[in-house]
Amino acid sequence: MSQTLKTAALSALGVACVAGTARGDITQWWYINSNSFGLAMKHMPDFDQKRIAGSGHTGLPGSGAMYCVPTATVNLFAYIANHGYPAVGPGYGNWQLQSKYEQATVTIKNVGFFMNTDAADGTGGYDWRDGAKIWLAGHPYLDVNFYWAQGNDGITLKEMTQAVINGGVVAFAYGRYNENGTFIGVPRMGTRTGGHAVTLTGTFKSGSYEEITYRDPADDDYNSSQSVFGNTFYNTRTIPFAFDDSIYEVRTCTELITNLNDGKRRIIDSYVSIKPKWGLTYQPGEDFLTPIFPWGVIGSIEIPQQLPLNLPIELVQAVMTPSQSTVLTLSSTATNAMVLHEVNPATGEVTEVPAPPRLRQLMFGRQHQLYATDGIKTYCLDYYNDNAIAAELNFGALDMVFDDSTDNVGFLRPGGIIEWFNKGLGPSQYRWILPTSIPLGDTVKIFPSNSPYKVWLVSSASDMIYGISQPGQGIGPLSIETVANFEIQNPTSVCEDAAGNLIVACDGSVKYFVPVVGAGWQYDPNSPWDGIAVGANFCTSRSRDNFDPAIHSGPAWNNIIPEQLTHGIFLPDCPGDLDGNQRVDVNDLNQLLAGWGTASFSSDADRNGVTDVDDLNMVLTNWNNSCVDLPCPGDADGNGVVNVDDLNLVLSNWLTAEDVGDFNADGVVDVDDLNDLLSHWQDNCL
Repeated sequence: MSQTLKTAALSALGVACVAGTARGDITQWWYINSNSFGLAMKHMPDFDQKRIAGSGHTGLPGSGAMYCVPTATVNLFAYIANHGYPAVGPGYGNWQLQSKYEQATVTIKNVGFFMNTDAADGTGGYDWRDGAKIWLAGHPYLDVNFYWAQGNDGITLKEMTQAVINGGVVAFAYGRYNENGTFIGVPRMGTRTGGHAVTLTGTFKSGSYEEITYRDPADDDYNSSQSVFGNTFYNTRTIPFAFDDSIYEVRTCTELITNLNDGKRRIIDSYVSIKPKWGLTYQPGEDFLTPIFPWGVIGSIEIPQQLPLNLPIELVQAVMTPSQSTVLTLSSTATNAMVLHEVNPATGEVTEVPAPPRLRQLMFGRQHQLYATDGIKTYCLDYYNDNAIAAELNFGALDMVFDDSTDNVGFLRPGGIIEWFNKGLGPSQYRWILPTSIPLGDTVKIFPSNSPYKVWLVSSASDMIYGISQPGQGIGPLSIETVANFEIQNPTSVCEDAAGNLIVACDGSVKYFVPVVGAGWQYDPNSPWDGIAVGANFCTSRSRDNFDPAIHSGPAWNNIIPEQLTHGIFLPDCPGDLDGNQRVDVNDLNQLLAGWGTASFSSDADRNGVTDVDDLNMVLTNWNNSCVDLPCPGDADGNGVVNVDDLNLVLSNWLTAEDVGDFNADGVVDVDDLNDLLSHWQDNCL
């Protein structure tokens, strides 16, 4: 479908495509329903994974043949650094410039080290997750969420789109699966024979028509210089598949349409979403939710300050789904029936979800198990099967908590008992009897910790916060930690961030506490969380994943060598620019003529497999074009604001070849760059 047809389709639907700000780079997005949505973003880096040593550059192990995962993920890190978070490595920069090539190489190599990337096999699923979290360990304001297809839960275009329009950025992997006939009328997929990781830049769905664009780390030659940035385009389809690895369980997934007829399907089966930590607050009885974004969002999409439910019901509880892209609400009708709805924070879409009657409380496990109680029994519900009851316990829980580290779920029972079960609610694993030193008032709540075998507890009978852990991992005495500070009064919730700091709701506002060796927990009034007004109920997002080593490990999850990959239509960011200097000039013409008649990516501008007259026409049509398009023009230090600090950087690099301050990328910091800065003076791109 052409861009003209797409625009016409959107107009027919009455869709208002929201234009992103210069900083956010989401040039358009819309979400009507699960059959009509899309987004387009720019300024995503497009680093090459195939990097050989030479010309003063170090290259990557194995020339980077199996480095798609760290490369696709570093695209995200660099984008985040360029969009308000310059402390995230590799930092702020114009990454198309050749002068940045070695810095990018070193970053990809270091990230690959943390991901245990093997030069022969690539990066395993667990290593992808752990390496990304290690790299971002100094940035607790960012959540890292990983999801793999499993059971009835597939990865779709819709899910990844929701992750972006709710303030994140996404890299995903597709697996190459052998076709194995059909099962109950749907395609049956056999063995996964490797996969490939890429970085999402766009989606489109209108009815049955779908497409995707992404940055492909392996779509260039082996070289020691950065190739030109561009998107790979594919049509896609989202349909049910049966998978042998899940005992023929059927899940809906999105596949790339390659038309190769080679007996293999390329199906998206995992993704990572990185977004700033956010919160959610509400008052019981109200009909709206209030999202809180103290760190902003990476994209330019503005999340509404309130999310009206517009339903004749009273809100009882709201919990974030594990992907953090939607919220599940529990509400009471006029007849006291309890109903569930899924709410999209960016679009305000509210969808009713089937559930058993009389539920009182909800909680998600990391693999989308939904735990609930009706006061008499406690249930594990199958969220992707209309919340059918998968298991139940013959008692009602006062509160519940899920330990992502152990996959155990704890239920607070009357009498100060926390009883632990495995995620499927099998036999009781262990039981904690709370000591009398913890006063239990009318209301007691428990919250997860980053540490295994540990929870946080607040009670209406105390102004203290209690950390309860069992160092013996389910065996032996409990250890009790207390958090006491004069700033804590009437605490109602506590959330632990990735750095182990506590975000506490107390007396109607948020307080932030940091552990200091030898000094206990110290109040930090400088945190962006501090002082935010909240209602009686408050929660924050956290990094989660649904990794299952029994499914997502082994040779099937190795990476595909570049020579066996398929490549869609290539759409260059700067048509005709072959040397990556973001201008179409005589150097590009000479490079094209030098490769005339060959299939070299360095001269084949349209990537159709031969350097010919079509490539020459592309260069001549775009002759003298400048494609320098910075996410925040005039912002030399990458903090999102054009001010005196940027002016000082320009002046300190005056008439040098430094990248910092060279906004037009012409190789020198001069009056043109100064004029560029002054024309954007006081711009705020955050």
